[in-house]
Amino acid sequence: MVWVALLGKLIGFAYWLLLMPLAALLSVILPFMAISNGKDVITYGYSFPGSSNGNLDVAWVLCTIVYVSLRFRGLNRFYAVFPSAYQMLKMFTISSLFTSVAMAAVNVAFKEAGVTRRTAGAVAFFALLLAWRVFMSVYYTRNPVVPFIEKEEEELAKFEAAG
Repeated sequence: MVWVALLGKLIGFAYWLLLMPLAALLSVILPFMAISNGKDVITYGYSFPGSSNGNLDVAWVLCTIVYVSLRFRGLNRFYAVFPSAYQMLKMFTISSLFTSVAMAAVNVAFKEAGVTRRTAGAVAFFALLLAWRVFMSVYYTRNPVVPFIEKEEEELAKFEAAG
């Protein structure tokens, strides 16, 4: 039974040594890549073959890697050692998903020559980027990474006023 525990720790270490640096790198690069590709599609007026599906495929692979690291107890011990890694991966994974879907929307819209469809694709691209920003703002307002000091001071002042 000792070898099973050792094997589990070895698999967890290899996962974090091989796949998680790849996931971190992809999660940082993918939003920038998708936004610049979307801007190029709108600027030049034609879609790039394979880039919308490529962005979505990379985003889903990234989500799968992060999900597996959170799902299995042996793999998520790393987050206890480095809690900022969880917050970073969560933020960048959400960003990657939104920007990849926005890129796919604009790429699909620009495959045909209709002006209405292209305008709708550009509007959808910017609407998804705006939705991404609003979602992130609302989410991190409700679930801050670090508690705000002002809230603690306000609670202390209320407690002192009551007592």
